[in-house]
Amino acid sequence: MIPNEITRRRILVVEDDPSCADSLARVLESAGYEIEVAGDLAEARAALSRGMPDLITLDLELGKDSGANLLVDLRSNPQHRAVPVLLISGVPFDHEEVRKLVRAFGVEESLLLPEAGLQKPVRPDRLLAEVAAALR
Repeated sequence: MIPNEITRRRILVVEDDPSCADSLARVLESAGYEIEVAGDLAEARAALSRGMPDLITLDLELGKDSGANLLVDLRSNPQHRAVPVLLISGVPFDHEEVRKLVRAFGVEESLLLPEAGLQKPVRPDRLLAEVAAALR
């Protein structure tokens, strides 16, 4: 089902790998979502300053930065706390490397309670199912 223009949802894709960002954007656009792509934390924060999306897909590893920092910012701000976030990572979420990454950036693991976690490569059907569930 493609959202009509009145109910069209906006998704911010935060991903530093251009080919992965393009793939995510194409899948989501084909389902009728309005997409904005940010390649790093600075671009993501700039996009958020222009208006909150209905959902964010967030890569955990953004070059020298961590997507976990953006998640902490969102969860600690009462105005942004309710925005659903789908974390995306190249390693399994139960893997110690993810926990190390989170701790290295000084993030409390208890704050990393996103709506879902998707492992790369992300299957289009799984992405769309997780997005639909998070937007309910």
